[in-house]
Formats: sequence, structure tokens, C-alpha cells
Amino acid sequence: ELVVADGIPIVLVDVGDDTVRLRGSEARTLATVGAFRVVPIDDLRDVAGRSGDMRHGDIEHLRSEGLLEHVASVDRETGTAFVTLTDRGRELLESHRSRDDDEWAQAFHAGVTRPREMVHDAQVYRAYLKAAERLEREEARIQRVVLEHDLKREYQRFLQEPNRGRRDS
Repeated sequence: ELVVADGIPIVLVDVGDDTVRLRGSEARTLATVGAFRVVPIDDLRDVAGRSGDMRHGDIEHLRSEGLLEHVASVDRETGTAFVTLTDRGRELLESHRSRDDDEWAQAFHAGVTRPREMVHDAQVYRAYLKAAERLEREEARIQRVVLEHDLKREYQRFLQEPNRGRRDS
């Protein structure tokens, strides 16, 4: 449901038994963090691609709603803090996305799976920002992000497809 509060469009989104109020920028932040698993707060961008003060606006609201969490570790080189989705945040995204083509739908991730690789995982988002700028200049449209773990899983499914249902495999 869409409402307008103080001239700002806000969407009322159901999460389980609760209703959460989200601005468009907050929904985009959730989707971005969910697509990349771990994102440096300082690298988050607004819809125009500008860096913003995400820490005190969107991030704090999403955190207070239990949709996003700060990750305990901080990048020692840059002092940057990281955020990741909570299970509740992933539930919100999963339950409100289009089911037109599940095979090509964006996967959303919550939490840190390998703490030792968190800084590396966060660098994937930084690399994406550079690649996205180049692709947009070429008028390409990015439809989804596929992380290494997801690529490996899809490749294994492809490799094992001939063996499905065979007793001798």
C-alpha cells in the first residue's frame, strides 16, 4: 500500500504479522545489500548514483525495523563498517518480489557466511559499482547480480542434470 507522509511516498510492507513503512531509497538499499550479502556502508549509493549519508537515514531505520544489521568487523584499511540483511530483511524481499521467472530472479542473502572473507565479499560490491558505471554508459541494463557461490551451485546443477533419476549415477 502506498501512502504519502510529509510529501514523501512511503510503501507499507507486510513482514510476517507486522507492517513496515519503507521509502523507495530504503527498499533499494535492502535489495542492494541482499543481492551482495555484505556491503560497505560508505559505498551505498542513492538512485542517482550519489554517495549519501546512509548511516543516519536509511540504514538506521532499516536497522531499527530489524531488516538490516551492522556487521561487527570493520575494514582495517579504510575504517569502513559493513551491513548485511537479517533473516527478516531477506523474508521481506523474498515475499514481495515478482515470481514471473524464478530461474532468473535475483537471489537475496542474509548474514555473513564466511567471516574471514567478509572484506573480500564487500569488495565485490565496489567492483560492481565500477562495472555498472561502464555498462550504463554503454546503455546496458543490469537485471540481476549472481555471486560466486550462486554460480558454483548453478554450474553443479548443470553438471549433474544428466544424472538425475539414474540409479547407476
